[in-house]
Amino acid sequence: MSKKNALLIELQYLPAIAWFQEVIQYDTIFLDCKEHFVKGSYRNRCYILGANGPQRLSIPLVKGKHQQTAMEDVLICNDINWQKIHWQALRSAYKKSPFFEFYEDLFYPFYHRRFENLFAYNLQLLHLLFSILRLKKEIVLTANYIHPGTNGFADFRSVISPKKETPQHISLPVYTQVFSDRFQFYENLSIIDFICNSGNALA
Repeated sequence: MSKKNALLIELQYLPAIAWFQEVIQYDTIFLDCKEHFVKGSYRNRCYILGANGPQRLSIPLVKGKHQQTAMEDVLICNDINWQKIHWQALRSAYKKSPFFEFYEDLFYPFYHRRFENLFAYNLQLLHLLFSILRLKKEIVLTANYIHPGTNGFADFRSVISPKKETPQHISLPVYTQVFSDRFQFYENLSIIDFICNSGNALA
């Protein structure tokens, strides 16, 4: 398999726009489900733009259970009604956006049906996002942990992170955001910000 056609990357929650801008360059996407959870990453959080500025949405995890545990086994903590909080935040942020009404019913089940496993939840969301964006990629879940430097992959794990600058080779789209009348443009938010404001024309 050609390296340029196979990307190895982590699975994020409502991934950042930069994640998608990298993914669209490859034919085959290997999602690392054997890696350990990385605290403070996009694996269980995303950023949207609300009335008061950028807002972080985090999926709570069962404490202690994800330490040194493969991502595919990380559990969501449902003691807190995080789904209601996230859904209210999304509706508040995007209900006046041009495209939210077209996709609202598609996202609704993800915030009103109980999920236990973080990776499975993110993966189902990703399939929806690929469908909305009309991206046809081969998605492969890793069968074993792939060590850095392994031939045959462009290894992009943990490159797109809230703690790091966006790699210079990634071109981020500029578009009109809901609260552009009061805020500067915020780049590289969750892909849901782009979808609600600009539809599915990601390039």
